[in-house]
Amino acid sequence: MTEAIITEALTKAYGPEQVVHGLSITVNRGEVFGLLGPNAAGKSTVVDLLAGTLAPTSGAARLLGEAPGTKSLRRRVGFLPADLPNSRWLAGADYLAAYAKRAGMNRSEISIAVDAALKSAGCENKANIKLHLLSSSMHQRLRLAVALVTDPEVVVLDEPTSCLDNVGQRDVIEIVRQLQARDKSVLVTGNHLSELEMCCDTIAIMKNGHSKVVGKPTEMLANCTIVDVEVERLNDPALSAIREIGAKMKFHSVPIQRFSVWVKSGMDIPVIASAIVNCGVNLLQLTPRRETADELFIRLLESL
Repeated sequence: MTEAIITEALTKAYGPEQVVHGLSITVNRGEVFGLLGPNAAGKSTVVDLLAGTLAPTSGAARLLGEAPGTKSLRRRVGFLPADLPNSRWLAGADYLAAYAKRAGMNRSEISIAVDAALKSAGCENKANIKLHLLSSSMHQRLRLAVALVTDPEVVVLDEPTSCLDNVGQRDVIEIVRQLQARDKSVLVTGNHLSELEMCCDTIAIMKNGHSKVVGKPTEMLANCTIVDVEVERLNDPALSAIREIGAKMKFHSVPIQRFSVWVKSGMDIPVIASAIVNCGVNLLQLTPRRETADELFIRLLESL
């Protein structure tokens, strides 16, 4: 079997409100798949459906050929837990050991597995600190260790960089890359394309429960050029001519003096310059550049 995760028209509704609407994705073995969207897009609900803590309204999901929540998946699939208990009695290593035992690991494996997971998540120096004394960033690192402790074949990470600084975010991306190097499959959710593009092979975008697989982030960023333009003042004939050429416009000033145009081809750039000048507008500056990850994210959301 080459598929690690499959969802087919996966849907979750609460009354008339559909939180997840017909999600169909495939995560192959050894692939890192990103689920990108703003807050309240439905990403965490998808993770709960995959974990088996929620039942779908319709549709289906399979992980390694098994239904979500199947006991045999406890060790084979690692999930980033939504939270940790604010315990005054349990230390981080104790919690990991208890989790590993519930997943079916034997006593001889657990100690080695706990040490390895704590080290991978960058919190080995906090192993014996009680959970209620840990900072929010260390809580997040320990949650990551929970997802890794059984050395699973598939890892599902719901916003793993939450509460982490730039160093922590970089560490998470490196952990995902290392998992892929070991032929693990990873589904990771996030709010920022600039993070997911650094580790994901394929990305799907979610908004208000709706989703669309959009492909490889490196290819998407390479395929769109933006032209930043500055003029004395744009008139209506020039505006109409530019809109016929460009796929999208964004205005940076009113009256219109600075704006950006999304073009499908570099060959459109001199056409835009000619249209501006031929309409009697004084062209001050025209600068082509590649679309940024944040700009691509907004454009993809607008397409849903």
